[in-house]
Amino acid sequence: MSLYERGFTSQKPKNSVKGLAKSEPIWLKAMEKVPPATFPHAENKIKLISLSEDVYISKFFQKHPDSKHEDPINKIAKLKGKKPPPNPYPSAIKEIQAEERNWSATDSMIPGYSKLFRN
Repeated sequence: MSLYERGFTSQKPKNSVKGLAKSEPIWLKAMEKVPPATFPHAENKIKLISLSEDVYISKFFQKHPDSKHEDPINKIAKLKGKKPPPNPYPSAIKEIQAEERNWSATDSMIPGYSKLFRN
């Protein structure tokens, strides 16, 4: 917890004024009249996020333990020593990056291309 949260922000200027290190600042009296607000602190325990459908999901997995979210197709492919099938939902970002790689490879083949980016 910081000093600001505890309300001790005026403590350091008070000590320097008492030691005659500097004259009294203008804002010191106002700060003493109205100290900074103390903020509420978060509890140490974090509440679990639960959704309304969590009950149904847990009941389904109790009835059908074989249908867990781990994909059995990949496990079977590994056991057989084969390559797993491709992802049916490929990432759009990876597709864009693959297209950009093709462009960067072709651009570097153009003569004089590297001269454009030199100082």
